[in-house]
Amino acid sequence: MAPPDPTHRTDPIERLLGLIDTHVLPDADRYTLAEVAERAGVDPRVTRRLWRALGFADPHAEDRIGGDLDVEVLRLSMEQTVSDDGVETLIRQTRIMSASISRISELWVDQVRASLDSGDPDLIDGTGELTANQDRTMWLLGYMHRRLFAAGLRRELANRTAGTGTDQTAVFADLVGFTTLTERLGPLELSELIGAFEAIAYDTVAEHGGRLVKTIGDEVLFAADDPTVGLRASEALMRRAHDEGLPPLRAGVDHGPAVWFEGDLYGPTVNRAARLVAEAPIGAVAASAAFSAAVPDRDWIDLGRRVLKGVGPVDVLAVVVVTT
Repeated sequence: MAPPDPTHRTDPIERLLGLIDTHVLPDADRYTLAEVAERAGVDPRVTRRLWRALGFADPHAEDRIGGDLDVEVLRLSMEQTVSDDGVETLIRQTRIMSASISRISELWVDQVRASLDSGDPDLIDGTGELTANQDRTMWLLGYMHRRLFAAGLRRELANRTAGTGTDQTAVFADLVGFTTLTERLGPLELSELIGAFEAIAYDTVAEHGGRLVKTIGDEVLFAADDPTVGLRASEALMRRAHDEGLPPLRAGVDHGPAVWFEGDLYGPTVNRAARLVAEAPIGAVAASAAFSAAVPDRDWIDLGRRVLKGVGPVDVLAVVVVTT
């Protein structure tokens, strides 16, 4: 007898469960995690660590959470990994990729959630849209990886050719009063606010020649090779957020040695920029005296010497961008 067609189920939740089992991740309940490891010929302890790196909790010993696809992916992932260092690298890379792809997956979960909440069956009525989303996402991921990988390689080679070293301008910018807002706004309003802030940050930083490193709720970190570019992007971000009705921003900026590692930026310059945010007046960018000297064509206000946590005493100046 042929298995029941999930698209014929009338209840949306039952239909979605059927689509998951038949189209999104079919045949994924045949083996326990230990059986996946055994069939792939991989140490169960390494398998468990990779499972955790994907972001999943340890299953019970009897839970059947894997299928032949899991076995094949595990086997292929470990084929070229023969040393302890290689295993650790694979686990670290898995953790980073999983964190990024999890956000992408949540985009489609958000659409399904909206469909369920509204009672609109278009997204879950049959397999067409769900399958199309999967195919489109896989194609886009491949394209974006190639594009970003090429850009990263060119940037690294250009720095080495020019001998510019690892100095970067680091900028932290955050929404003022965000904690209070989280108590007043509903989940939908809060997500829309964060989404609007992220969209403005990505657009503005890229437009002015910077590179957005990460977003952390109400805060963004971005970088630039040149102090003038970093400050210009900070000022533009504040003005645009103000013009579009977002809560006011404040920012901290510094320039100096920094290290890129796995897509993130580290070092004393980043630490100083992060601490300078708290010293900035609302609608202003705070900077060290050394940074302000590198961008002298601004009306810098001397805020005096401040003791920054974990950094020490720093002469702090600020440039007001938006008055509140």
